Amino acid sequence: NLSPKSLEVAQASSIYSHNVDSSRKQRGQTAQNEIMDMCWDKLGSIERVCSLGCGPGNDAVGLIAFLRSYFNREMVIDSSLPSMKEIFLLDYAMDEWKDAILDYLIPILVPDYAGKVTCETCDITEPLANERIEQFVKDSDIFLTSYLLTETRNQWDKFFVELVDLAKVCALFYFSEPVPWQLHRLMQMSSTENCSLQKLRFVWIDSSMHFPDIQKLDRRSGGPAVLLAIKIVE
Repeated sequence: NLSPKSLEVAQASSIYSHNVDSSRKQRGQTAQNEIMDMCWDKLGSIERVCSLGCGPGNDAVGLIAFLRSYFNREMVIDSSLPSMKEIFLLDYAMDEWKDAILDYLIPILVPDYAGKVTCETCDITEPLANERIEQFVKDSDIFLTSYLLTETRNQWDKFFVELVDLAKVCALFYFSEPVPWQLHRLMQMSSTENCSLQKLRFVWIDSSMHFPDIQKLDRRSGGPAVLLAIKIVE
């Protein structure tokens, strides 16, 4: 039988659990806001961009457009954002993309939007063992990937572990994937002991951005899964 006393205890327990859960969510949201602030601060000083699996498009062009639009409008700074110093375009099929598209795109970007564009063949399913690419990694302020982890699923581990290890402190990592499957895997790897991915802090910037409870789900509403990360320690 349920006595008034037992009902009172049950109600108090429920209220306590609710308060603990609310406090946990609030702390989590505060931490996410702090990471977002760190990323936003870094975005204002991007000089070198590395686009991994760049394809013919590419993401670097989108980043330039975003930075010029966002910082000019929202930050009310000088009307002409300085050009990028250098853009590194890396792709497994670089020879094909360069002949078909990139040789025509580069003169549009240089010198108005970037001081220099460098293209290099790169296979992220293999360990990072190219001195030129290693130098690109050390110099870059942000790394851009779109749909690349999904296309090379479960084969990118060693490359990205080495990439993060070589990258400078406060380097940014932008990931866009059709579904968050491989991004969840990336975040799980970051909790592995003695893994360089532990140096990253993550924040979702897709439709789940303000809804922590749905960030663990395997789908996003109305678009891709997008994750931003920043390296916080050497």
